[in-house]
Amino acid sequence: MTRKVGTGFRIRSCAGKHHERQAYDSTTDYDHFRDFRLGQVAAEGIEATWLTLGHHEIFSRFTFNREWDVSELSFAKFAAQVTREDSDIIGLPVYASRLFRFSSIYVNRNKGIKTAKDLRGKRIGVPEWAHTAAVYMRGWLMHEGGIPLADIDWVQAGTNEAGRIEKVELTLPKGVRLTAALDKTLSAMIASGELDAVIIARPPNSFREKHPDVVRLFSTTRPWSSIITKRLASIRLCM
Repeated sequence: MTRKVGTGFRIRSCAGKHHERQAYDSTTDYDHFRDFRLGQVAAEGIEATWLTLGHHEIFSRFTFNREWDVSELSFAKFAAQVTREDSDIIGLPVYASRLFRFSSIYVNRNKGIKTAKDLRGKRIGVPEWAHTAAVYMRGWLMHEGGIPLADIDWVQAGTNEAGRIEKVELTLPKGVRLTAALDKTLSAMIASGELDAVIIARPPNSFREKHPDVVRLFSTTRPWSSIITKRLASIRLCM
């Protein structure tokens, strides 16, 4: 019997038998998973073979090929796949990484962008439309910043390597424009000014290498994170 569980979790078992289950797992190297990965903590009845890879490779290989039994998976890609009519994955509340994403918006210094409201009418790049950091920040721009997504010219391209493509099917909101730039990178386009801003989970190389024109929109994110934390603390779940 094959039972599929988790955000891309799948564990094979033998019905009616007490055999040890084998599970092939893939995540990045999180400290809160490390004891399990290194065998210092064991899950009863499960023999785990753990692969430590980068986020993009994990998400891509699992989304396209289901290469392992247990996989870290971006929330955006999970949401797209679990809502399919023939969905074959189930999500468990095992959070590998949870971050505020206000640090994910980078702008070209010469574009006159000082606040989120200045992003209206701009050309903004994302690694993929179904990129969790971009999903969260698009939601924040729309609902908190008051900027309709259709008021932005969206561009999809690889962060530091050209050729990145979407991993899941898309149904874009009405009026939203998304152009793929397969032969370019977000890092180069934000540095040259071809893009006004980018939303990326991890810093582009042009920012890491201290390009003078590539800066974060929010130089400090603590105030925004504190505001969101207080709002979440006021939410009460009805069970």
